[in-house]
Amino acid sequence: MQRLVGQQIIEPLLSPYDRALQEVALRVARDLQIPLRRGVLIALKGPSYETAAEIQMYRRLGADAATMSTVTEVIAAVSRGMKVLGISCITNLATGLSPDKLDHDEFTETAARISERFAELVKGIVREIG
Repeated sequence: MQRLVGQQIIEPLLSPYDRALQEVALRVARDLQIPLRRGVLIALKGPSYETAAEIQMYRRLGADAATMSTVTEVIAAVSRGMKVLGISCITNLATGLSPDKLDHDEFTETAARISERFAELVKGIVREIG
C-alpha cells in the first residue's frame, strides 16, 4: 500500500466528491423528480444533538447540514483512491431552527417516509454507473 504524505493527502480531500458521479445523481434525481440540493456537510462526533449555539457557529463556518456519519467514511474512501458520491437525507431541522423541540421520533418518521424514494434514487444511480 502506498503511503501518502503532505499535499498528497490534502489535495484529494479539497474536492472529495467525484464530479461525474454528481452529474449522474443530479440527472437521475431530475428524471425521478426527486429534489436534490448541494451544500456543505459538517461532521460531528455525536451521539448527541447539537445545541442552538453550536448550530449558529456551524452556520457561520459555512455548514448547511450536520451529520454524525458520512464525512469520516468519505475521508477513508478518498484516502484509498476511491471515487465518491455523497448523498444525505436531511431528516430534521437542527436545534434552534424550528419552533418545535427536537425529537428523535421526527428523525425516524422522516427516514421511514422517504426510504422508498431514497432507495429508488440510489438504485437509479447504480444502474446509470453500471
